[in-house]
Amino acid sequence: MFEVLLPFTLALFSLLNLFFIRRGRQAVIGGNWQGHRNLMVLSLALSAATIGGFALLLWSTRLWALIGTKMLFLTYVTLVLVSGLMLIVTLWRVARHLLLPHKLLARKTVLVWQMACLSGAVLYFLIGFSSLA
Repeated sequence: MFEVLLPFTLALFSLLNLFFIRRGRQAVIGGNWQGHRNLMVLSLALSAATIGGFALLLWSTRLWALIGTKMLFLTYVTLVLVSGLMLIVTLWRVARHLLLPHKLLARKTVLVWQMACLSGAVLYFLIGFSSLA
């Protein structure tokens, strides 16, 4: 049951993450800096929970040997790593009050982060449906 429920939960987390990223982007465009910050922190925490759940899924089911969609898996892992590095640089720029460089990189970071969430949702749904069969 765990192997079936966890992938669908992770897919739901990825889709929720897409919603929070989109709302955070709308908040900053509307001038709501605090709402933007809160939604981005929530999205970051949800991303961390999703990645932790994915690691648990890989470890518990030995899924790395069974993944039939290796290209999607590699795409997802690459996007997560790239978006993670971009997020670190973006947060560093905010902490240093380099707002214009932050803004320029954040536009690209949001797109990569959304692609990672979307590819993760597709991957988790495929894993979930393959575990049902």
